[in-house]
Amino acid sequence: MLQTTLLKAGLAAIACLEAVEAARTSPTDIAKFPEFEQMMQANGGHTWSSMPVTSATGYNLTLFRMTGNSLGVDYVDTKGPVLLLEGMFSNCMDWIRTNDPTETSMAVQLADSGHDVWIASTRGRMGASTHATLTDLTDPL
Repeated sequence: MLQTTLLKAGLAAIACLEAVEAARTSPTDIAKFPEFEQMMQANGGHTWSSMPVTSATGYNLTLFRMTGNSLGVDYVDTKGPVLLLEGMFSNCMDWIRTNDPTETSMAVQLADSGHDVWIASTRGRMGASTHATLTDLTDPL
């Protein structure tokens, strides 16, 4: 009986460890987007992943997905996806940034409430400054 209980507890611990490992942000994402990782750590330490996307016009963009809470537990999508876009004079990290350490950002609130949160970096911003075929993206005007 005691052996069965210990075996079940061990298996449960391994399952929890695997869930935490899966939720962690990859070293590749951290190396590629250190500013985004720094912002996530400064505002709660939530886990995330990046996804490269090429638009129909050939611009290489990046989508960031919030994958887990500050404890490393995967978010569970129960209310559907939400795409947050940056404004004209902002960037994708503004959805994570808070001025008051006692408050949580809108992106975190949405993820905590069950939404699958994606944050887009639009053309010309962090993670979105290249093109599939063009090499000089400077404005000719």
